[in-house]
Amino acid sequence: MRSEAQLTTAGQVIRALAAAHQSAGLYPVGHPERLDHARSVVSAGAALIAGAGGQEPTVFVARGGFYLGTVLLPRESLALGRFAQALAAAGVESITFTSGLRVEDVDALAEVTRDRAPLRPELGGLRVNLVRPVVRDEEPWEQRMGELRRAYAAGVTALRQASSRALAGEPLDLAATQGVVEQLYDQVSEDPGYGLLLSAVKSYDEYTYFHMVNVCLLSVALGQAIGLRRDQVLVLGLGGLLHDIGKAFVPAEILAGTGRLDEEQWRLIQRHPVDGAGMLLATGAGLVHPASAVLLEHHAAYDRSGYPELHDHRPSVPSRLVAVADCFDAVTSKRSYRQPLGRHDALQLLASSAGTGLDPHAVAAFQGLLGRFPVGSLVELSSGELAVVVRQQAQLPEHPVVLLLFDATGSPVEVEERDLAAERPSGPRIVRQRDPEQIGVDLPRFVASGQLHSLPGVDRYEPGSGGLVHEPAPGERAPEAYVDTHNEPGGHHHHGQGPGHGHGEGQDAGGAAIDPDVAPPFDPPR
Repeated sequence: MRSEAQLTTAGQVIRALAAAHQSAGLYPVGHPERLDHARSVVSAGAALIAGAGGQEPTVFVARGGFYLGTVLLPRESLALGRFAQALAAAGVESITFTSGLRVEDVDALAEVTRDRAPLRPELGGLRVNLVRPVVRDEEPWEQRMGELRRAYAAGVTALRQASSRALAGEPLDLAATQGVVEQLYDQVSEDPGYGLLLSAVKSYDEYTYFHMVNVCLLSVALGQAIGLRRDQVLVLGLGGLLHDIGKAFVPAEILAGTGRLDEEQWRLIQRHPVDGAGMLLATGAGLVHPASAVLLEHHAAYDRSGYPELHDHRPSVPSRLVAVADCFDAVTSKRSYRQPLGRHDALQLLASSAGTGLDPHAVAAFQGLLGRFPVGSLVELSSGELAVVVRQQAQLPEHPVVLLLFDATGSPVEVEERDLAAERPSGPRIVRQRDPEQIGVDLPRFVASGQLHSLPGVDRYEPGSGGLVHEPAPGERAPEAYVDTHNEPGGHHHHGQGPGHGHGEGQDAGGAAIDPDVAPPFDPPR
């Protein structure tokens, strides 16, 4: 069994190799920038060897992901999908690290992955394909999760590239982002439960990108659940995928900050809806791209108490749907001042804001989608076994489809998919939800890898220890010194006045009801 420290170090090695590969595409051999990245690989590789007790560790590349031995490195596999593709295209199936690793060896591998040099089995202190991965047949649930992980990785890559283009003053590559949404749409259409399950993945190194892909997954699943057409769901998904793209202009030290932010820093963060919508409109894809409303309005709030100010109308229906998905993923993520909420508690928080910050019909639809025992929840069965919920049975909420993780003695078992409804009446049912932290299970990591991991030996929540910077969701306690720069004296905060409040003529009293004959963005301005 690999230790947590070994897996962390292996992840650092993969990230350093990916940076060296990226640098080789920008600079010639011998350039100081390339040498710096190569030195980082040598340093991380030495730590990996030391952690292996002097043995020569091997990192495998298989199924579009990275493995240390037989253990998937989930976050690197999700975040660095393009690098995995580059290695596979170059014929690299494994990399063995030896104590003789030098900077020149790393540079030589980068030339191979850049298709500028032939693949050789020995690159100094690196051994390529010395050991071949043994790929066993996957269970059907593993295949579904693997396909979803590859689509998820493509989303993270597309968003990283979109941010780079934005900072360089270049337009968004809509074809790439739309392609990702179509991939995710197809996967969620095939099995919404596993799409919802994968949305539990978190990364605090690249929170914004993972959050945006999660919101896309949740939005696509929600759109399908309420019966939207494919073209409408694709617009909804694109809005979810790009909803925070305006944060590309917010300095990284602000987004990753652990201390109090001042008013000017909050002002920068709260500009992202306008900046993001501007980026989408600047692509030239028509005068008004139908997803641009989502980027602009996802913080405007159902009762128009948010930002930016909307004149005489509520946010569009797609914006209200994405706002629910955005809030759910945000409150189930760690913040520097509080622990993440469990999925059931998060649904309760959304319900407390239904009719004010959030569309009540959108919240109700989202609650129905996740179910009484939300997809992604750890549950105890009447048999004493522990499982994670992966698919709802609408008429049998206590008998969903689950992945069994532990037997009645608390011992890990070989993960298997179980349909509790098919085992009625003698089979088990859910009796209660369990807190993964009390059991000591890293559930998001299981979702990302399909393999059980124990939580680290330290409390994941330490005040001021990091996490994300994100605007407080409706109903959520704001962080210390939070400044709503859109709700200042003379500002545009609304208190139940104007269109969108009460039931006057032209009001959308039906909440998120959709007219199937209306094209995206589904809902004419009011």
